[in-house]
Amino acid sequence: MRQEQEVYHHLYREKLEKLVKVAIADRVPELQNVPTSTDDENDSDDGSDEQDAAKGTSTANSLKKIWALRMKIRHEVRAEAWANETAEVRREVKEAMIREREGVAEIKDDEDKVGLD
Repeated sequence: MRQEQEVYHHLYREKLEKLVKVAIADRVPELQNVPTSTDDENDSDDGSDEQDAAKGTSTANSLKKIWALRMKIRHEVRAEAWANETAEVRREVKEAMIREREGVAEIKDDEDKVGLD
């Protein structure tokens, strides 16, 4: 079963994506400190396999840092947006969760049937 914030994100994806983009744009200096491209690394070709392996590892680590930062921002934005939502939106999310639970219950009931029942 999904949590309230997950259902909220599903129902209001476009709104949250806009908020996330704004939040990421506000933190661009943090994202720019972590290299995202290997273009500079590929310009020098000295034939050193060890240096290439180290560069590949540092690039992978950099990409992981960027991904982690973006996920952190996404989580923070979603939590803040959910905390500031209206009672109507919260009610809509709770109703969606109830419908989801009912759907899961129906599926479980169908799994209990055997043969031609």
